[in-house]
Amino acid sequence: MMNPVMSNIITRQIAPLLILLCACGFSQGEIYKWVDENGKVHYSQTPPDKSAEKMDIEHDAESSTESHQNNQAPSSIENQRRYSDYLEQERLERKEQREQKKKEKEEARTKCNNVRAQLSDMEQGGILYYELDKDGERKFVDEERVEARKSKLRNYLNRNCGGVKGGKY
Repeated sequence: MMNPVMSNIITRQIAPLLILLCACGFSQGEIYKWVDENGKVHYSQTPPDKSAEKMDIEHDAESSTESHQNNQAPSSIENQRRYSDYLEQERLERKEQREQKKKEKEEARTKCNNVRAQLSDMEQGGILYYELDKDGERKFVDEERVEARKSKLRNYLNRNCGGVKGGKY
């Protein structure tokens, strides 16, 4: 994973370069966008594979006709604005994805803490566990089922929470 500072520097250097290329007529060609296996967004004139999305940043016929009617040469300012808007949208989408990952990570951390607390309580012993039957009556759970539950909690911690730390969950 790339250092966030380096990523920020690259983003600040690449975005103006892409805008400059758009201003130089590069925008009249095809630009492709794709996301690699690490989640990094790339832009290119040639698609790396079929998953690349073709970006349309050319003048539309209406704005081009309007420029000609006003005796103005079609300019790349509109393309720059569109591309800038597109980059802003991409930035907001990445921010939303980061926030969603952060939320999911926090939820997973909370669940791990809850499982650890439950396992710790169970391992201290001295507690009688029960389930409610169909009639709402308590049915006490035997030691074998308690041990099976502890094993299930340990497996969850090992798979999802980094396992045992310092001999404690």
